[in-house]
Amino acid sequence: MDDLERRVAEGLSRPAPDPGRPPEPGSPPEGLGRPPEGLGRLPEGLGRRIVAGTAARRRRRRATAAAVGCAVVAAAFPMVLGFPADGNGRGPASVSASRDGNGAGAAGPAPNGPAVVPRVLPNGDRFRAVALGRDGSVLGTAESVDDEGTVTPRRGVWLAGADGSAPARIHDTSEETLPYLWTMANGATARIWPDGETLTCLPASGNKPAHPLGEGWDGREPFYAERDLIVWWDAGEDALSVAAGCDGPVRTLPVEGTLEAFADPYAYVRAGRTMRQVDVRSGASVAIPLPAVDDPSAGFAAGPGALAWADGDTLTVQRLGPGGDRRVLHDLPYGRDDEYIGRITIGDGVVVYSASHQDRDTGAAMVYDLRTGRRSPLPGEALAVGDRLLWRDGDTYRLTR
Repeated sequence: MDDLERRVAEGLSRPAPDPGRPPEPGSPPEGLGRPPEGLGRLPEGLGRRIVAGTAARRRRRRATAAAVGCAVVAAAFPMVLGFPADGNGRGPASVSASRDGNGAGAAGPAPNGPAVVPRVLPNGDRFRAVALGRDGSVLGTAESVDDEGTVTPRRGVWLAGADGSAPARIHDTSEETLPYLWTMANGATARIWPDGETLTCLPASGNKPAHPLGEGWDGREPFYAERDLIVWWDAGEDALSVAAGCDGPVRTLPVEGTLEAFADPYAYVRAGRTMRQVDVRSGASVAIPLPAVDDPSAGFAAGPGALAWADGDTLTVQRLGPGGDRRVLHDLPYGRDDEYIGRITIGDGVVVYSASHQDRDTGAAMVYDLRTGRRSPLPGEALAVGDRLLWRDGDTYRLTR
Protein backbone atom coordinates (compact mmCIF):
# COMPACT_ATOMS: atom_id res chain seq x y z
CA MET A 1 0.00 0.00 0.00
CA ASP A 2 2.93 2.36 0.60
CA ASP A 3 3.93 1.87 -3.04
CA LEU A 4 0.39 2.64 -4.14
CA GLU A 5 0.42 5.80 -2.00
CA ARG A 6 3.67 6.88 -3.59
CA ARG A 7 2.36 6.37 -7.12
CA VAL A 8 -0.95 8.08 -6.37
CA ALA A 9 0.82 11.00 -4.70
CA GLU A 10 3.20 11.43 -7.62
CA GLY A 11 0.28 11.43 -10.00
CA LEU A 12 -1.69 13.93 -7.95
CA SER A 13 1.30 16.25 -7.71
CA ARG A 14 1.81 16.59 -11.47
CA PRO A 15 -0.46 18.29 -14.03
CA ALA A 16 -2.91 16.23 -16.03
CA PRO A 17 -1.32 14.66 -19.12
CA ASP A 18 -2.05 15.89 -22.61
CA PRO A 19 -4.59 13.39 -24.01
CA GLY A 20 -2.94 13.58 -27.45
CA ARG A 21 0.52 12.77 -26.19
CA PRO A 22 1.76 9.19 -25.62
CA PRO A 23 2.63 8.37 -22.00
CA GLU A 24 6.24 8.80 -20.92
CA PRO A 25 8.24 5.75 -19.77
CA GLY A 26 7.74 5.17 -16.06
CA SER A 27 4.67 7.39 -15.90
CA PRO A 28 1.91 6.40 -13.42
CA PRO A 29 -1.02 4.25 -14.50
CA GLU A 30 -3.74 5.93 -16.54
CA GLY A 31 -5.93 8.15 -14.39
CA LEU A 32 -3.45 8.95 -11.61
CA GLY A 33 -2.52 12.30 -13.12
CA ARG A 34 -6.03 13.69 -12.90
CA PRO A 35 -9.16 13.19 -10.81
CA PRO A 36 -11.54 10.40 -11.84
CA GLU A 37 -14.51 11.70 -13.78
CA GLY A 38 -17.21 13.19 -11.61
CA LEU A 39 -14.92 13.87 -8.61
CA GLY A 40 -14.05 17.45 -9.56
CA ARG A 41 -10.94 19.14 -8.22
CA LEU A 42 -8.88 17.12 -5.74
CA PRO A 43 -8.13 18.67 -2.33
CA GLU A 44 -5.22 21.12 -2.34
CA GLY A 45 -1.98 19.48 -1.21
CA LEU A 46 -3.35 15.91 -1.15
CA GLY A 47 -0.30 14.57 -2.98
CA ARG A 48 2.10 16.18 -0.53
CA ARG A 49 0.12 14.88 2.46
CA ILE A 50 0.19 11.32 1.12
CA VAL A 51 3.94 11.52 0.46
CA ALA A 52 4.56 12.83 3.98
CA GLY A 53 2.50 10.07 5.52
CA THR A 54 4.08 7.25 3.52
CA ALA A 55 7.45 7.35 5.28
CA ALA A 56 5.84 7.36 8.73
CA ARG A 57 3.50 4.52 7.79
CA ARG A 58 6.37 2.47 6.42
CA ARG A 59 8.31 2.90 9.67
CA ARG A 60 5.31 2.04 11.82
CA ARG A 61 3.87 -0.83 9.80
CA ARG A 62 6.83 -2.54 8.11
CA ALA A 63 6.98 -6.30 8.23
CA THR A 64 8.52 -8.40 10.96
CA ALA A 65 9.39 -12.11 10.57
CA ALA A 66 11.25 -14.87 8.69
CA ALA A 67 10.25 -16.87 5.64
CA VAL A 68 7.21 -19.04 6.10
CA GLY A 69 4.49 -19.74 3.56
CA CYS A 70 2.46 -22.45 1.90
CA ALA A 71 -0.89 -22.41 0.15
CA VAL A 72 -2.77 -24.54 2.65
CA VAL A 73 -2.73 -25.10 6.38
CA ALA A 74 -1.10 -28.51 6.55
CA ALA A 75 1.38 -28.04 9.37
CA ALA A 76 0.54 -29.00 12.94
CA PHE A 77 -1.13 -26.23 14.96
CA PRO A 78 -1.31 -26.30 18.76
CA MET A 79 -4.40 -26.05 20.88
CA VAL A 80 -5.11 -22.32 20.44
CA LEU A 81 -8.63 -20.91 20.60
CA GLY A 82 -10.22 -24.33 20.52
CA PHE A 83 -8.30 -26.07 17.75
CA PRO A 84 -8.62 -29.85 18.17
CA ALA A 85 -5.35 -31.67 18.78
CA ASP A 86 -4.32 -34.71 16.81
CA GLY A 87 -3.98 -38.14 18.37
CA ASN A 88 -0.52 -37.29 19.70
CA GLY A 89 -1.62 -34.00 21.23
CA ARG A 90 0.82 -32.09 19.01
CA GLY A 91 -1.69 -29.86 17.26
CA PRO A 92 -4.87 -29.94 15.23
CA ALA A 93 -5.67 -32.03 12.29
CA SER A 94 -4.67 -30.43 8.99
CA VAL A 95 -7.20 -27.96 7.60
CA SER A 96 -7.11 -27.24 3.90
CA ALA A 97 -9.09 -24.92 1.67
CA SER A 98 -12.52 -26.07 0.57
CA ARG A 99 -13.21 -24.91 -2.98
CA ASP A 100 -15.92 -25.12 -5.55
CA GLY A 101 -15.35 -25.97 -9.21
CA ASN A 102 -14.26 -22.41 -9.97
CA GLY A 103 -11.62 -22.32 -7.27
CA ALA A 104 -13.75 -20.17 -4.99
CA GLY A 105 -14.15 -21.11 -1.37
CA ALA A 106 -17.46 -22.49 -0.21
CA ALA A 107 -19.05 -20.24 2.41
CA GLY A 108 -20.19 -21.40 5.82
CA PRO A 109 -18.84 -23.74 8.46
CA ALA A 110 -16.64 -26.63 7.37
CA PRO A 111 -17.52 -30.09 8.71
CA ASN A 112 -16.22 -30.33 12.28
CA GLY A 113 -13.97 -27.34 11.72
CA PRO A 114 -13.71 -23.57 11.30
CA ALA A 115 -16.14 -21.51 9.27
CA VAL A 116 -14.95 -20.94 5.71
CA VAL A 117 -15.18 -17.43 4.23
CA PRO A 118 -14.50 -17.29 0.47
CA ARG A 119 -12.08 -14.66 -0.80
CA VAL A 120 -13.10 -14.87 -4.46
CA LEU A 121 -15.68 -12.19 -5.22
CA PRO A 122 -18.30 -12.44 -8.00
CA ASN A 123 -16.14 -10.46 -10.47
CA GLY A 124 -13.01 -12.50 -9.72
CA ASP A 125 -11.39 -9.99 -7.38
CA ARG A 126 -10.19 -11.11 -3.95
CA PHE A 127 -11.51 -10.07 -0.56
CA ARG A 128 -8.88 -8.69 1.81
CA ALA A 129 -9.77 -8.86 5.52
CA VAL A 130 -8.89 -5.68 7.42
CA ALA A 131 -10.96 -5.71 10.64
CA LEU A 132 -12.35 -8.69 12.55
CA GLY A 133 -15.33 -8.16 14.86
CA ARG A 134 -16.02 -9.95 18.13
CA ASP A 135 -19.13 -11.42 16.51
CA GLY A 136 -17.01 -12.98 13.75
CA SER A 137 -17.95 -10.50 11.04
CA VAL A 138 -15.09 -9.36 8.79
CA LEU A 139 -14.73 -5.89 7.27
CA GLY A 140 -12.39 -5.45 4.35
CA THR A 141 -11.56 -4.32 0.85
CA ALA A 142 -11.30 -5.83 -2.62
CA GLU A 143 -8.23 -6.25 -4.81
CA SER A 144 -7.50 -7.78 -8.18
CA VAL A 145 -4.71 -10.35 -8.42
CA ASP A 146 -2.94 -10.95 -11.74
CA ASP A 147 -1.27 -14.15 -12.91
CA GLU A 148 1.97 -13.20 -11.16
CA GLY A 149 0.24 -12.56 -7.84
CA THR A 150 0.49 -8.76 -8.02
CA VAL A 151 -2.44 -7.00 -6.35
CA THR A 152 -4.26 -3.83 -7.34
CA PRO A 153 -6.66 -2.28 -4.79
CA ARG A 154 -10.26 -1.82 -5.94
CA ARG A 155 -12.97 0.56 -4.81
CA GLY A 156 -15.55 -0.37 -2.20
CA VAL A 157 -15.94 -1.66 1.36
CA TRP A 158 -16.95 -5.29 1.88
CA LEU A 159 -18.41 -7.21 4.81
CA ALA A 160 -18.50 -10.96 5.48
CA GLY A 161 -21.14 -12.02 8.01
CA ALA A 162 -20.52 -13.65 11.36
CA ASP A 163 -21.88 -16.94 10.02
CA GLY A 164 -19.08 -17.31 7.49
CA SER A 165 -21.22 -15.96 4.65
CA ALA A 166 -19.62 -14.65 1.47
CA PRO A 167 -18.48 -11.01 1.54
CA ALA A 168 -20.95 -8.43 0.24
CA ARG A 169 -20.20 -4.91 -0.90
CA ILE A 170 -21.73 -2.48 1.59
CA HIS A 171 -20.32 0.87 0.45
CA ASP A 172 -18.66 2.45 -2.55
CA THR A 173 -15.49 4.53 -2.28
CA SER A 174 -13.77 6.93 -4.64
CA GLU A 175 -10.44 6.24 -6.28
CA GLU A 176 -8.80 8.97 -4.21
CA THR A 177 -9.82 7.15 -1.01
CA LEU A 178 -7.86 3.97 -1.86
CA PRO A 179 -4.58 5.06 -0.19
CA TYR A 180 -6.45 5.63 3.08
CA LEU A 181 -8.06 2.18 3.30
CA TRP A 182 -5.10 0.66 5.14
CA THR A 183 -7.12 0.49 8.35
CA MET A 184 -10.73 -0.09 9.40
CA ALA A 185 -12.58 -0.81 12.65
CA ASN A 186 -15.35 -3.31 13.37
CA GLY A 187 -17.17 -2.84 16.68
CA ALA A 188 -20.40 -4.12 18.17
CA THR A 189 -22.36 -0.98 17.26
CA ALA A 190 -20.37 0.53 14.40
CA ARG A 191 -18.21 -0.23 11.39
CA ILE A 192 -15.78 2.50 10.41
CA TRP A 193 -13.55 3.13 7.41
CA PRO A 194 -11.78 6.18 5.95
CA ASP A 195 -13.18 8.30 3.15
CA GLY A 196 -10.15 10.43 2.44
CA GLU A 197 -9.35 12.17 5.72
CA THR A 198 -12.89 11.69 7.00
CA LEU A 199 -14.05 8.70 9.03
CA THR A 200 -17.24 7.09 7.73
CA CYS A 201 -19.41 5.24 10.24
CA LEU A 202 -22.06 2.62 9.48
CA PRO A 203 -24.31 1.49 12.35
CA ALA A 204 -23.93 -2.26 12.80
CA SER A 205 -27.69 -2.79 13.16
CA GLY A 206 -30.78 -1.21 11.66
CA ASN A 207 -31.15 0.45 8.28
CA LYS A 208 -29.35 3.72 8.94
CA PRO A 209 -26.94 4.80 6.18
CA ALA A 210 -23.24 5.41 6.62
CA HIS A 211 -22.29 8.98 7.47
CA PRO A 212 -19.24 11.02 8.54
CA LEU A 213 -18.05 10.60 12.13
CA GLY A 214 -16.64 13.51 14.12
CA GLU A 215 -13.70 15.55 12.93
CA GLY A 216 -9.95 15.77 13.17
CA TRP A 217 -8.71 12.41 11.85
CA ASP A 218 -5.67 13.11 9.68
CA GLY A 219 -5.44 9.89 7.68
CA ARG A 220 -2.17 8.83 9.33
CA GLU A 221 -3.09 7.24 12.65
CA PRO A 222 -5.15 4.13 13.49
CA PHE A 223 -8.64 4.34 14.94
CA TYR A 224 -10.56 1.72 16.89
CA ALA A 225 -14.04 0.38 17.61
CA GLU A 226 -14.75 -2.12 20.35
CA ARG A 227 -18.10 -2.96 21.90
CA ASP A 228 -20.02 0.35 21.96
CA LEU A 229 -17.00 2.69 21.78
CA ILE A 230 -15.16 4.37 18.91
CA VAL A 231 -11.77 5.97 19.59
CA TRP A 232 -9.52 8.10 17.36
CA TRP A 233 -6.97 10.89 17.62
CA ASP A 234 -8.22 14.36 16.75
CA ALA A 235 -5.19 16.00 15.14
CA GLY A 236 -6.86 19.40 15.10
CA GLU A 237 -7.60 19.40 18.83
CA ASP A 238 -4.52 17.28 19.63
CA ALA A 239 -6.72 15.20 21.89
CA LEU A 240 -8.24 11.75 22.23
CA SER A 241 -11.78 11.55 20.79
CA VAL A 242 -14.34 9.04 22.03
CA ALA A 243 -17.84 8.38 20.67
CA ALA A 244 -20.56 5.96 21.74
CA GLY A 245 -21.56 4.50 18.38
CA CYS A 246 -22.03 6.34 15.09
CA ASP A 247 -24.63 8.75 16.47
CA GLY A 248 -23.47 9.28 20.05
CA PRO A 249 -21.90 12.50 21.29
CA VAL A 250 -18.15 12.93 20.80
CA ARG A 251 -16.02 13.56 23.89
CA THR A 252 -12.40 14.70 23.87
CA LEU A 253 -9.84 13.77 26.53
CA PRO A 254 -6.80 16.06 26.84
CA VAL A 255 -3.95 13.55 26.79
CA GLU A 256 -0.49 14.33 25.44
CA GLY A 257 1.10 11.89 23.04
CA THR A 258 0.06 9.58 20.20
CA LEU A 259 -2.78 7.07 20.24
CA GLU A 260 -1.16 3.67 19.72
CA ALA A 261 -3.72 1.02 20.72
CA PHE A 262 -7.12 0.42 22.29
CA ALA A 263 -8.71 -2.41 24.28
CA ASP A 264 -12.02 -1.40 25.89
CA PRO A 265 -11.99 0.61 28.09
CA TYR A 266 -8.30 1.49 27.80
CA ALA A 267 -6.68 3.71 25.19
CA TYR A 268 -2.89 3.56 25.07
CA VAL A 269 -1.28 6.94 24.39
CA ARG A 270 2.51 7.13 24.05
CA ALA A 271 4.81 10.06 24.73
CA GLY A 272 8.44 9.04 24.38
CA ARG A 273 9.22 6.09 26.66
CA THR A 274 5.98 6.43 28.62
CA MET A 275 2.72 4.77 27.60
CA ARG A 276 -0.36 6.07 29.38
CA GLN A 277 -3.22 3.62 29.88
CA VAL A 278 -6.30 5.88 29.75
CA ASP A 279 -9.71 4.62 30.84
CA VAL A 280 -11.87 6.40 28.26
CA ARG A 281 -15.02 5.78 30.28
CA SER A 282 -13.78 7.32 33.55
CA GLY A 283 -10.82 9.42 32.38
CA ALA A 284 -8.44 7.83 34.89
CA SER A 285 -4.93 6.97 33.65
CA VAL A 286 -1.77 5.20 34.75
CA ALA A 287 1.74 5.31 33.31
CA ILE A 288 3.47 2.25 31.85
CA PRO A 289 7.24 2.65 31.33
CA LEU A 290 8.57 1.34 28.02
CA PRO A 291 12.05 0.19 27.06
CA ALA A 292 14.00 2.31 24.60
CA VAL A 293 11.89 2.22 21.44
CA ASP A 294 11.32 4.71 18.63
CA ASP A 295 8.48 3.92 16.25
CA PRO A 296 8.04 0.12 16.13
CA SER A 297 7.79 -0.97 12.50
CA ALA A 298 4.60 -2.96 13.14
CA GLY A 299 3.22 -0.58 15.76
CA PHE A 300 1.47 -1.51 19.00
CA ALA A 301 -1.59 -3.57 19.92
CA ALA A 302 -3.54 -4.06 23.13
CA GLY A 303 -5.82 -6.76 24.44
CA PRO A 304 -7.08 -8.21 27.70
CA GLY A 305 -4.21 -7.70 30.16
CA ALA A 306 -1.54 -7.32 27.49
CA LEU A 307 0.29 -4.72 25.41
CA ALA A 308 2.52 -5.74 22.49
CA TRP A 309 4.76 -4.09 19.91
CA ALA A 310 6.99 -5.34 17.12
CA ASP A 311 10.07 -3.86 15.51
CA GLY A 312 12.20 -5.59 12.91
CA ASP A 313 12.10 -9.30 13.68
CA THR A 314 11.34 -8.86 17.39
CA LEU A 315 7.97 -8.98 19.17
CA THR A 316 7.70 -7.73 22.75
CA VAL A 317 4.68 -8.66 24.88
CA GLN A 318 4.10 -6.79 28.14
CA ARG A 319 1.72 -8.51 30.55
CA LEU A 320 -0.19 -5.85 32.47
CA GLY A 321 -1.35 -5.81 36.07
CA PRO A 322 0.22 -7.21 39.26
CA GLY A 323 3.01 -9.66 38.53
CA GLY A 324 3.04 -8.78 34.84
CA ASP A 325 6.19 -9.73 32.95
CA ARG A 326 7.75 -8.83 29.62
CA ARG A 327 8.38 -11.47 26.99
CA VAL A 328 10.52 -11.05 23.87
CA LEU A 329 10.22 -13.23 20.75
CA HIS A 330 12.47 -13.19 17.69
CA ASP A 331 12.35 -14.54 14.13
CA LEU A 332 8.94 -13.23 13.17
CA PRO A 333 7.59 -14.02 9.67
CA TYR A 334 9.36 -11.83 7.07
CA GLY A 335 10.82 -9.76 9.89
CA ARG A 336 13.74 -8.44 7.89
CA ASP A 337 11.93 -8.01 4.59
CA ASP A 338 10.93 -4.40 3.92
CA GLU A 339 8.45 -5.48 1.26
CA TYR A 340 6.14 -6.84 3.97
CA ILE A 341 3.98 -4.83 6.35
CA GLY A 342 3.59 -6.13 9.88
CA ARG A 343 0.54 -5.91 12.12
CA ILE A 344 -0.28 -7.14 15.63
CA THR A 345 -3.67 -8.11 17.05
CA ILE A 346 -4.46 -9.56 20.48
CA GLY A 347 -7.29 -11.92 21.39
CA ASP A 348 -8.20 -13.78 24.55
CA GLY A 349 -4.91 -15.39 25.56
CA VAL A 350 -3.14 -15.01 22.20
CA VAL A 351 -1.00 -12.46 20.37
CA VAL A 352 -1.01 -12.65 16.56
CA TYR A 353 1.75 -11.16 14.45
CA SER A 354 0.84 -10.98 10.75
CA ALA A 355 2.94 -9.94 7.74
CA SER A 356 1.48 -9.01 4.33
CA HIS A 357 3.36 -8.21 1.15
CA GLN A 358 2.77 -4.65 -0.01
CA ASP A 359 2.26 -5.52 -3.67
CA ARG A 360 1.67 -9.27 -3.89
CA ASP A 361 -0.98 -11.67 -2.64
CA THR A 362 1.25 -13.36 -0.05
CA GLY A 363 1.69 -13.27 3.70
CA ALA A 364 2.29 -15.29 6.83
CA ALA A 365 1.48 -15.09 10.52
CA MET A 366 2.54 -16.35 13.94
CA VAL A 367 0.23 -17.05 16.90
CA TYR A 368 1.73 -16.78 20.37
CA ASP A 369 -0.16 -18.46 23.20
CA LEU A 370 0.16 -16.32 26.33
CA ARG A 371 -0.82 -19.25 28.58
CA THR A 372 1.69 -21.82 27.34
CA GLY A 373 4.34 -19.66 25.69
CA ARG A 374 4.01 -21.71 22.53
CA ARG A 375 4.20 -20.10 19.10
CA SER A 376 2.55 -21.49 15.97
CA PRO A 377 2.93 -20.54 12.28
CA LEU A 378 0.08 -19.84 9.87
CA PRO A 379 0.44 -19.76 6.05
CA GLY A 380 -1.34 -16.43 5.50
CA GLU A 381 -2.27 -13.21 7.24
CA ALA A 382 -4.25 -13.57 10.47
CA LEU A 383 -6.32 -11.46 12.89
CA ALA A 384 -7.52 -12.07 16.44
CA VAL A 385 -10.08 -10.37 18.67
CA GLY A 386 -11.87 -11.72 21.73
CA ASP A 387 -12.28 -15.47 21.27
CA ARG A 388 -12.07 -15.29 17.45
CA LEU A 389 -9.17 -16.13 15.16
CA LEU A 390 -9.21 -15.52 11.40
CA TRP A 391 -6.47 -16.62 9.01
CA ARG A 392 -6.03 -16.82 5.25
CA ASP A 393 -5.85 -20.24 3.63
CA GLY A 394 -5.31 -19.84 -0.12
CA ASP A 395 -8.50 -18.40 -1.62
CA THR A 396 -10.46 -18.69 1.61
CA TYR A 397 -10.35 -17.36 5.13
CA ARG A 398 -10.78 -19.69 8.09
CA LEU A 399 -12.63 -18.42 11.16
CA THR A 400 -12.64 -20.22 14.49
CA ARG A 401 -13.36 -19.47 18.13
